[in-house]
Amino acid sequence: MKKSIILSILVLTFNSVVNGQESKKYLKLKANNYRYQEGYVVYHDSTVREGLVKYNFISEAKKHSVVIFFGTDGVKRTYHPYELKSYGYTRHKFVSDNRSFYEIVQAGEKVSLYKLVVVSTYSTGAPPGMGASSFSSESENLYVKRPDEKEFKYVRKKKFKEEFSKYFEDCEILRDEIKSGSITHKNIKSIVIKYNNCH
Repeated sequence: MKKSIILSILVLTFNSVVNGQESKKYLKLKANNYRYQEGYVVYHDSTVREGLVKYNFISEAKKHSVVIFFGTDGVKRTYHPYELKSYGYTRHKFVSDNRSFYEIVQAGEKVSLYKLVVVSTYSTGAPPGMGASSFSSESENLYVKRPDEKEFKYVRKKKFKEEFSKYFEDCEILRDEIKSGSITHKNIKSIVIKYNNCH
């Protein structure tokens, strides 16, 4: 009888460890679902860890530079782009280039579209005896990247025809539309769709 009780306790203990028993702290944070979203992080060795990602309401740019993550053990971990391959929550997925997290806007087999939100800070001079004023603003930048490329290619108005007619040159119809100016950097979402469907 004693052996079967001990064996049952060992089996229950083993199951709770293997199944990643959710701690009380984790369950409390999970109940606060407007601040913490169910998500995951992926390490460089492709190990996936599930847990909660703290949602940042104040700064969109923070999502692209740091992840505050709680594993099922309830332990808070802070990750930077150089520490993760990717992370995600709800419908948001981010990939890292070791400097920033790029959010996937549109995934494709041949090319994908990404967004990176950055903060720009400006300072203004002040009269003697008064402190200078600083202002900051966030801007959204779009990038494209093929699966075999290491770098993200910035989508911008300047030199768009020249750069992107070359980038998409293996799709003749799309290349010609970009060269003619009938589609511009503002049409990048439809350009990505067209390129992924180009034969």
